[in-house]
Amino acid sequence: MLVPELTRQYDEAFQQFDVLVMPTMPFVATTLTAADAPIEEYVHSALNMRPTPHRST
Repeated sequence: MLVPELTRQYDEAFQQFDVLVMPTMPFVATTLTAADAPIEEYVHSALNMRPTPHRST
């Protein structure tokens, strides 16, 4: 069965590491706006973000 095998592999990984980091989205995050950027750039970044994908039920 798959679940016992996955559990074993996670247990094995956590013997060497405290945290496992995995991607949650299939693309790279957008670049943050510079701290000294004009307000227009912040607004442009905010309005052009990718929407969070979701499933319709």
